[in-house]
Amino acid sequence: MARQPEAAPEEDVTAEKSFVDDLGADEADLLELWPALQEEFETEFEPHVIEKVLTVQSAVDLFSSARV
Repeated sequence: MARQPEAAPEEDVTAEKSFVDDLGADEADLLELWPALQEEFETEFEPHVIEKVLTVQSAVDLFSSARV
C-alpha cells in the first residue's frame, strides 16, 4: 500500500519555512511533491535546480520565474 504523506497544517506553511526542518517533509515526501508541482504549473526543472529549493519561498520564486 502506498504511503500517504501527512500534510502540514495550512497555517504552518509560510514563506520562510523549510520543507524538511520546519514542515517535516522527508525525502519520500519531496519525491512526490516536485513532480506534482511541476505538473500543476506545467513546467519542468532539472534535478540539480530542484535540490537547491529548501524553503517555501524558494519554491515560489522558482515556479514564478518559470512563468515569466
